[in-house]
Amino acid sequence: MTAAQARRRPADAPLYAWFAAQGWQPLPFQRALWRHYLDGGSGLLHTPTGSGKTLAAFGGPLLEGLREQAALQASARKAPRRGKAAA
Repeated sequence: MTAAQARRRPADAPLYAWFAAQGWQPLPFQRALWRHYLDGGSGLLHTPTGSGKTLAAFGGPLLEGLREQAALQASARKAPRRGKAAA
């Protein structure tokens, strides 16, 4: 397992699966930008046309949403369930 794979969470799988379905893998600058965004950072990305800026810019928010959704689902599974009301 690579260091990049070790940092991934199970919730990240849909984004990486989408890249794989295209026959691609995220470029190092894209993964770096996603990490920076998820760590609360902001900045400016300057790279040539056609290099993957859009996927770099939207990947962080997508991962954030996937992780939030996974956390909500996990907390819903752990929540105590109410019994049926007595008649």
